[in-house]
Amino acid sequence: MIFRRSLYLLSLLAGCCLPPAALADSVWHWTDEQGRAHFSDTPPSTTSGELQQIESAAQRPADRAGSLRSGEIERLRRIEQRSTRQQQAAGIERNRIGRSRSEHRAGCRDTRSRWRSTRDRDRRKQYGNYLRENCW
Repeated sequence: MIFRRSLYLLSLLAGCCLPPAALADSVWHWTDEQGRAHFSDTPPSTTSGELQQIESAAQRPADRAGSLRSGEIERLRRIEQRSTRQQQAAGIERNRIGRSRSEHRAGCRDTRSRWRSTRDRDRRKQYGNYLRENCW
């Protein structure tokens, strides 16, 4: 009970602290005179080093197609199509391998049951050899 209560309070505290950082419009990065790196949502009043503004997710355009040239758009479309085809081919191959493995396991299971149930010495030896080479 105490653990649940403390976990609840901890998550509530984290929820209150995180949104302001996530909603920041921009992040500024600079290095002070001692060489320490600083990050802030407001630029420093004075700095002797290089000041850099880091682009946040809110500033990034959702669709960059407007800033691309026509050849680049076509190239991106072909790359996406190729990636989709490769993912589909990989999924088909995984399914094929899975079916092959399950068929192999079923064959081993059947051979094992035949090996256990047979009393014929020669057949038992054949089943045993097959199992040793393919299943065990």
